[in-house]
Amino acid sequence: MLWSFAKTTLFCGVVGLAATIALDYVDPPVDEYRIRRAITAAVTTLVLFNAIRLVAGLVRRTRYALVIETAGNPRTALVTRDRHIVEQLVHQIMAAIDNPDAEFSIQVTNYHFGDNILQFGPHSTGKAMR
Repeated sequence: MLWSFAKTTLFCGVVGLAATIALDYVDPPVDEYRIRRAITAAVTTLVLFNAIRLVAGLVRRTRYALVIETAGNPRTALVTRDRHIVEQLVHQIMAAIDNPDAEFSIQVTNYHFGDNILQFGPHSTGKAMR
C-alpha cells in the first residue's frame, strides 16, 4: 500500500514536472502563469486524493478469509475480522485431512450477501433476486 502510494505520487510529480518543463519550449496561447498554477493544482489534487486513499486503506480493519472449494457448492467462504477463528479452522481441517478419524465441530453463522447465482448442473436457476 505504501509502495503504491509512493509510485503514484512520484508519477504525478514527474508528469507535473514534465508539463512545467514543456511550457518552456512552447508558446502558450494564454498566460503562462495560469497554466503553471493549473498544473500545480492538478498535481496537488491528485496527490491529496492519493493520500486520502492511503489513509483510508491504513485505517480499514483487516478481514481474514477461509475459502473452501468442494465438489458441491463451488466456493464457500468464511470471512471474519477475528484471525484466531480462521487459524483455528485451518488447523482443524489440516488435522482432519491427516487423520480421517478426527472430529471437530464449530458453529458458524451463515450470512449471504448479494445475489444467488447457480448457472451449472441440472438445477440451474440462473440469477435469483432477493
